[in-house]
Parts: sequence; C-alpha cells; structure tokens
Amino acid sequence: RIIKNSKKLNFSLQFFRVALCIDDPNRFSLNTKHLLGKEAMKQRHLRLLGFHVVQIPYYEIELLKSRVELVEYLQRKLFPQKVGVRW
Repeated sequence: RIIKNSKKLNFSLQFFRVALCIDDPNRFSLNTKHLLGKEAMKQRHLRLLGFHVVQIPYYEIELLKSRVELVEYLQRKLFPQKVGVRW
C-alpha cells in the first residue's frame, strides 16, 4: 500500500513462476503432435510445483517466417493477457 497526498493507492502485483518448454520433434510421438509420456509428466510436475507452463512446440515455430514473427509469437505465448506488450 502506498500513501500519497492522503490518498491510499492499492497495487496488486502478481508474480508467476514460468517454465518455458521448448519441444523439438524428439519429444513427440512419431508423426503426431502428442507429447511422449515423460514430457507430459514433466509438465504435470511443473504445474504441481506452481509453475505456469508455456509450451513452444517445434511445429508452431517452423511456420514462422521471420524474427519479427518469432518475437510476436513468443510475446503471445508468454503474455497472453497483455496483447499490446512491446519489448
């Protein structure tokens, strides 16, 4: 709480623990978009430990054509609630 000029301002800051999982083709079942069991379990355990898991699968990255698209993609994945965030 910050008190300034006799007015009370409340700030609610939220902090998240983020686990960024960048998954290459070896982490998926052959010719599918389904994670292997150990990878799915890893993400479940991270969630149980309180992490916000952000998955970056290879098949989404391969569709991007430029660095700008990559940066925009990562911003959308990491900050989905803040559409207008710019670095």
